[in-house]
Amino acid sequence: MSSRSRTDILKSQYLKNIIKDNLPIFNELDGVTYLLFLQWLPYNLHVYDAFVEYARQLVNTQNRNRYSAGAVWQRLRWDTMIQQTPGGTKDAEYNRDVDDPTDERRKLNDRYVAFLSRLVMLENPELYGVFLTRAKKTKGKAFSFWKTLGTDEQYHPKPFIT
Repeated sequence: MSSRSRTDILKSQYLKNIIKDNLPIFNELDGVTYLLFLQWLPYNLHVYDAFVEYARQLVNTQNRNRYSAGAVWQRLRWDTMIQQTPGGTKDAEYNRDVDDPTDERRKLNDRYVAFLSRLVMLENPELYGVFLTRAKKTKGKAFSFWKTLGTDEQYHPKPFIT
């Protein structure tokens, strides 16, 4: 596993600060996955960058106001399986399930799409509103988790994009 550069560490902290400063946008999602995403992100900035690149390509080539974050994610998955690209690596071992989020061979799990798409729209104003977002149905898990982080229990988050 390669060591992370100072630039990657600073970018990772910058992105985490964006999340922290906009926590109500994320608190409609599953809290456990939120923690996993925060662990995953610093080691997968190349995936984040590729997601942004592909989203910009969509905006520049399509005459649509919205697009599917899932479609961008699936393109990244394809890239990681088939070819060496900014979003992936051609490594036969890459697709094995790994519990360690710091393992660079970790496969791209769908559970991060909601977090990644929100973060991309927050950091890139030209992409704001490109992806439609919804709250996850977590049967109370999200509420109790966010309450422990100090989110006001009277707060009822509005949809990120209406």
